[in-house]
Amino acid sequence: MQDIATIRSLLDSRGLRPKHRFGQNFLHDPGAMRTILQAAGVHPGETILEVGPGTGTLTETLLEAGARVVACELDRDMAAIVRDRLGARITLVEGDCLQDKHTLNPVLLQALGGPFRMVANLPYAAATPLIASLLENHPECGGMVVTIQREVADRLTARPDTSEIGPLTITAQLLATVRDQGLHLFHVVGGGNYYQECPGYRRAVSLAGLSSPDPKAPVDPSLEELRRFRARHVFVGEHNRGDVDAGFAGLDFPAAARPLGEEGIAENAQQLTALCLDAGVNHLIYAGFAINWCLLMSPGGMVDMSRRGVICSAFRQAVTAVENKESARTEAHKEEALWRVALAFGFVFDVDNFITVISSQ
Repeated sequence: MQDIATIRSLLDSRGLRPKHRFGQNFLHDPGAMRTILQAAGVHPGETILEVGPGTGTLTETLLEAGARVVACELDRDMAAIVRDRLGARITLVEGDCLQDKHTLNPVLLQALGGPFRMVANLPYAAATPLIASLLENHPECGGMVVTIQREVADRLTARPDTSEIGPLTITAQLLATVRDQGLHLFHVVGGGNYYQECPGYRRAVSLAGLSSPDPKAPVDPSLEELRRFRARHVFVGEHNRGDVDAGFAGLDFPAAARPLGEEGIAENAQQLTALCLDAGVNHLIYAGFAINWCLLMSPGGMVDMSRRGVICSAFRQAVTAVENKESARTEAHKEEALWRVALAFGFVFDVDNFITVISSQ
């Protein structure tokens, strides 16, 4: 195990110093190393991902425990140290651990070759996007034991009634609980074709069959002119058109809600109802944007599904609302919409209470 003197000697011999732009910090406390190893419970032959091995202190400890270590290092100077010290004992991938904000570097995925766990002293800059990506998009990751900065840990473990709460916290806690407990997770979509190759969407289409278009009111010149007036001056407004078009051009699942495996994907009430019937679901709890718009009135929203006999509820901390400049600071329209949910459709759940109860089942 490398002590602080050994680490300094390794760096000094190459004229190196820790690089702040990479968020580098090097483990050297034997007690901390033992704590990490005990928490990880590494099994001989198990594939372990280590991101940011630095000089290889934790890497050596993982190898001594019998792990197959796949290490990813962005800093070429640190990669050279690890390669010189450990050689063929590890698989070393040089480069960024993430291909984009959603997925791991494909070279790294190929090196891992299947199920793995991550054990790492994570660089500051990599911690949040990497943890989010593994939670949301890589079910082959069976767990994580990492050291991270306290502020990142505070956000990840924050309760919804604290100032540290943020989207990553809610995503990490809520999605992990739903998936770990084997609950059904459905994704309601629209506005493009970005989801049509997903297996969960193809399954919904197969269950629901082809959708027939709803009957439309007759169109005359007066109606067309009213619609044009609204489009120019009310919604979305000519001054917003460029932003809206750019948004739709890049429309995709947000990282926080990217489907895994065959999780159901529905673009209308017929498909969502088919998924519910197939799974025996009669109560939907909605999360996302916006509780007074898409979640309420779009195809597959609460209005549609309540008419089909489904109780429709919402997570208070996992929804937003369309607000105006007068209401944004207090989220007044969100509160009004949640009142409407409780009055007309179902229930309003606090995320932390839901997680506590579901996890205890």
